[in-house]
Amino acid sequence: MQITLGIYWHAAVLRHQTNLSYIVYLLTELGLLGTVVAAILQYEMKSKKWYNIRWLLVIVMFLLSALSGKGGTSAFLLILQIYIEFLYRRSFSIKKIFFILLIFLSFVPAVMYYRALDPFRIADQSWLGRTKLFVNYGVGSILKKEKTWEYSPIDLFALRAFEGGTAGRIIAMTPSSIRFAYLDDLEGLLFIWIPRSIFPSKPRLDDGAFISAEYGVGAIGGGTAPPMLIGDLYRRGGYVGILLGMAIMGLIVAKITKFLDWPPKGYVKIMIGGYICIEAIRWYSSTVLGLGPFFLRDLPVVYLLIFTLKKICSARKRA
Repeated sequence: MQITLGIYWHAAVLRHQTNLSYIVYLLTELGLLGTVVAAILQYEMKSKKWYNIRWLLVIVMFLLSALSGKGGTSAFLLILQIYIEFLYRRSFSIKKIFFILLIFLSFVPAVMYYRALDPFRIADQSWLGRTKLFVNYGVGSILKKEKTWEYSPIDLFALRAFEGGTAGRIIAMTPSSIRFAYLDDLEGLLFIWIPRSIFPSKPRLDDGAFISAEYGVGAIGGGTAPPMLIGDLYRRGGYVGILLGMAIMGLIVAKITKFLDWPPKGYVKIMIGGYICIEAIRWYSSTVLGLGPFFLRDLPVVYLLIFTLKKICSARKRA
């Protein structure tokens, strides 16, 4: 799951970056895949140090994603991360869970406070004045909409909760054929391999971008990846397509997890299982369009990374 989350985080963030230089692109890739490296080293080396580094990287990724406007997705992934840790360690007490929840709830208004306030306005404020502003913006961000941002966290949660149903109607109105990156159908997949630093004008014309531009649904982002089978069922079938897509998705997940003898063993099976799991999470909790092509694009890189790390760890153990 840590491998899955690492790949998903980096794909979700990178798809919204534009005009990156080679150095910045490389640093972003390395930074977002850092949790994968730390998780593998923690497992192979049995070291508490890598456990702490992994969580530090998770928090950094969460902060970067939240401050860049991906608060809803970041919050969901952080909660999932804590849940995975809880299942793995079985050592979280009620006090620890309450403390983590308290930190998370206090962080939401903190992010809104940071994004909404003019830094020049608070530069000469006393700490008491800053605290009052923090409370005012924080409470406002949770309980009601403010003019400084489009949605409050509660509104975002409601939007995510009902997005599956509303998206079915919206996507049903979308043309059944959309050109991807000036090309039709699967040819558009070729463009996801080309970095935007090489091809700055690489278009973001897919189902998500079309829906966002045509119907003003900002929750569904743009990219250059065409929809997969389930997305196509949603688009063509409306509410019936949603039910049919979910049923098929449930059967696929059940069959594949049984085939992998879940939980899967070995890094290759873990990555395959992680891919299925994250796609199921995306379809059930977020937009109806997945990051499947982006995920598959990164699998060879991650596998090479895992293979290299295992060799290094094995050599150190023999030494």
